Amino acid sequence: MPPGTLSPHQPRWRERAEPPSSRAGPPPATERYAPRSAEPLASELWRRVPQPVRRQREPKHHPAVGTLLWLYRLALLAGLAYTMVVGGPVLRVAAVAAAVFALWGDWDGVVCHALRIVGLAGAIAAGLAFGIPLGDWVGSYMGVAAGWMGLMPRLGGIAVVMLVVAIVSAAIRYRIWGALRGRPNLRAADHVLGSLLGVAEGALLIAAIGWTVATFERPLSRLHDELAARPELGHWLLHSIDRAHVALQTDPAGQLLMRTNPLLQFELMRAVQQAADVATDVQAREQLFSEQSVRELSELPPVKRHLDLMRVDRKLREALEQRDLAAIMSSDAFAAMLADRAVRQAVLAWWERKCRPAHSPQSPKGTALPPRL
Repeated sequence: MPPGTLSPHQPRWRERAEPPSSRAGPPPATERYAPRSAEPLASELWRRVPQPVRRQREPKHHPAVGTLLWLYRLALLAGLAYTMVVGGPVLRVAAVAAAVFALWGDWDGVVCHALRIVGLAGAIAAGLAFGIPLGDWVGSYMGVAAGWMGLMPRLGGIAVVMLVVAIVSAAIRYRIWGALRGRPNLRAADHVLGSLLGVAEGALLIAAIGWTVATFERPLSRLHDELAARPELGHWLLHSIDRAHVALQTDPAGQLLMRTNPLLQFELMRAVQQAADVATDVQAREQLFSEQSVRELSELPPVKRHLDLMRVDRKLREALEQRDLAAIMSSDAFAAMLADRAVRQAVLAWWERKCRPAHSPQSPKGTALPPRL
């Protein structure tokens, strides 16, 4: 068949007409309404079909970096396992906690893990700083009465502020994590530092527990005596107190924790310790509220200065003479006395001097738990 001729079996819509631009006039009606070719139509329809999104592969770090990362992980876990085997009771518990926190920190990375800790601390601080005023404003706007019902708006304000700070912290953490995904070498270093941060967190947690037990040793000893007299209250708690105190006294790491207790350097912790001593000792409570103790407290120079200012007010002077504690404690002068740091330091030093002869470190009573497991 000569070229250019149509086969009888070939459909007429296979004809390819000349482009309209090459002709002088408009195309004839037969060509104007001729059927279009199926090939361009099929390709156009195929372009309109939504294609599956091809995810780009994340960049991989150098093979040597991955090998070193896994060798570091194995060495770290092997060192912690060796500490669990050969260490004392305190070191064994610290190694277990360090291993758990190391795996957590390695999973998160140092940036995300540190931001989670900072976000939690910031949420608590912001909730206490801004949540209470927010709750007071909402309570006054809604007309909530004072008392126990007045605590509900404060708790709600604290919860709202903490939730907002947590959401902002999570958003920042997600953005930083997304930026680290494209940098494999930095991501490997992030995992290494995260595991080290986890080890430090686990060790610090066990150290804080040991310092707390050493700080509240006398109240725990009295609690031990009460539980021993009434064993139905809890054998597990009694057993845990015994094991913790024996470990701190016999293990070299525990003795080091008791010697280097930084909690007693803080005035607030010493005040809490003295309050726990008073709360668990009947004789200490009677001694604190005796006539002689009240007289000694009033003779302290910082306290005496504030009492002289209180006696200027006639109502407060009458309350002091009648020992009306409700009227005294609700006054602004009493609040100013409590806010004075010199008063707090003087009262705390006086109470420590008063209680030291009865509970000296050399005295076996109230300072050591029975060494039984």
